[in-house]
Amino acid sequence: MFIKGPERSAQRNFGAAQATGQYVVFIDSDMELAPGVVEACVVKATEANAAGIIIPEESFGIGFWAQCKKA
Repeated sequence: MFIKGPERSAQRNFGAAQATGQYVVFIDSDMELAPGVVEACVVKATEANAAGIIIPEESFGIGFWAQCKKA
């Protein structure tokens, strides 16, 4: 187990630097990917020779912060 940096960005950057695969994806604990999303991203990245892919996030919920994220 590694503990790196005081916040999420430093931790993600460290994890990406340690990765040995061809692709890296960051998913937060409150996110859920639909089936096929990762495969579609790999296909798109390969076709476009892209350095990165952005997966749009859909926010939902009834609380105050959920509504703020929707805006």
